[in-house]
Amino acid sequence: MSGVYINGVYHFEETLQLLERCYGIRLPPGRYWYDARSGCAGYEGQGTCALLPAGLDIGGPLPPDASRGTSRVFLNGRQLTQAEVLYLMGLTGGPILPGRYWLDANGNAGMEGGPALVNLAQLARGGSNRWSNGDGTWTWNNRATGNSASGDGGRNIAVFGPEGLISSQGD
Repeated sequence: MSGVYINGVYHFEETLQLLERCYGIRLPPGRYWYDARSGCAGYEGQGTCALLPAGLDIGGPLPPDASRGTSRVFLNGRQLTQAEVLYLMGLTGGPILPGRYWLDANGNAGMEGGPALVNLAQLARGGSNRWSNGDGTWTWNNRATGNSASGDGGRNIAVFGPEGLISSQGD
């Protein structure tokens, strides 16, 4: 008996041995969640703590409450924890408004149903600029995608791509 559950599905020792052989991943007994689209993973009831290869055929569907987040920010269907949202705000340099977003294995992210607006992997490597005007307003530019955003310090935000306005939210 392995004692390993991923997205609520029990995994037998044979599956875990295959993961170890193919990817060098050895999971101790416990309950985990896994996002097959992005490769993000963590312990049930907690935020992301590992990046695994995306697309692994393990676990069931990713439950929205896998990490017991309360942020109203959903990434690939999972509600993020407040700590994850704060991390993303620090990474992007702007607000992360409640809503539904997607993230792929390459770090590309955007609003559900929309194009990539940012590459989080590049931001983590220092690939963006953010300017603050000191009065709460801000402007952000991603050099990789050519996308930019600006905000008024409140809930109003506009996102622009190389061809013009992509999205706006707020009052």
